[in-house]
Amino acid sequence: MGNLLMAMGQLEEARPLLEEALQAKRETLGDRHPSTLISIYNMGDLLETQGSLAEAIPLFTEELEGLVVLRGMEFQETRDSAKHLVELLRSSGQLDEAEALAARHGVSLNGWAQGAHANGAKYWWRARTRRSQAVVEINLTDPEV
Repeated sequence: MGNLLMAMGQLEEARPLLEEALQAKRETLGDRHPSTLISIYNMGDLLETQGSLAEAIPLFTEELEGLVVLRGMEFQETRDSAKHLVELLRSSGQLDEAEALAARHGVSLNGWAQGAHANGAKYWWRARTRRSQAVVEINLTDPEV
């Protein structure tokens, strides 16, 4: 429900639902469970959408660390998560941190968002990893669907 509200642009209404879902998953499944990592991502995505990068970056960092432990850097979602976090760090002016993260995880600083708008990278990321949410977003914006 929180993701649906977020897709509808009702960010303030979505926040308590996403926070509650994240807390419940942390308590029942633990911090490194794949479902918890999705909730961590969703909360970070909401904060990023609201422009609260200082709050979003630690969540995206936690999600990346969890994906590295669970799946390793060979997994596409892990590499995409690292690229997304590098771009967020870059767009928030944390260039040294972005460079260090890119080097640590073998992510190229060239080609990810260079010449592309950061929001384009963000929405590609959302559609790539959270297809059901992307379908909701498309359905809400396309009167033909």
